[in-house]
Amino acid sequence: MNTKIFETVLYEEAKSAFQAIINDHGNDLYVLGIYHFGGWGGIMPMFNTRSALRDTQAQDHTPYFDDKKCFDLTVKWYPSDFIDFEDYSHYFSESDNELQALEPDDLTMDLEEISSCWDDTLRAMERVLIRLKKENFFATMLGKNESPALYLATTDEDNKDRLESFSRINSEKIINHYKADFEYLIETHESWERGAFEEAINQRFE
Repeated sequence: MNTKIFETVLYEEAKSAFQAIINDHGNDLYVLGIYHFGGWGGIMPMFNTRSALRDTQAQDHTPYFDDKKCFDLTVKWYPSDFIDFEDYSHYFSESDNELQALEPDDLTMDLEEISSCWDDTLRAMERVLIRLKKENFFATMLGKNESPALYLATTDEDNKDRLESFSRINSEKIINHYKADFEYLIETHESWERGAFEEAINQRFE
């Protein structure tokens, strides 16, 4: 899939979007990146701040989680728990158009081909973030040596996929700082799945 035009447009619009976000939130940012809808439907600039994270983590977690650490890490990395970033969505208007133009015809392609096209699209988004990082765009805007954690994500996504993408686009320093967060979420969710499976088996043979 040829993503060159999409990538070029996204690079230019991402600079404007991230500059606006940095101007508004500055060094309170810990994560900055691109939110996608899991397909070619649209993308938005995505971010969260340390102060917003503290407020969310201070909420009562017991209706949803027995494990406070899992709750804290979930709201730290799940885009649905971030600051509402729709206010910045207009910065990606042309990128949205180019993204939607890339959507393949599912009547002429099989699922494997469509999946390959989506992988190509995700890699294009990753390259934009990597390019901005290599150009020191984030560090220069923030007046510091290191950028926030860069992130490409959607709400309904496996934590293993999140970590793989995170590891491709971030510096070794950022990866080492946050990798344990994702590994804990991966292990916790796998433990839940094992527990649910064992419970289902036990009920089956009662």
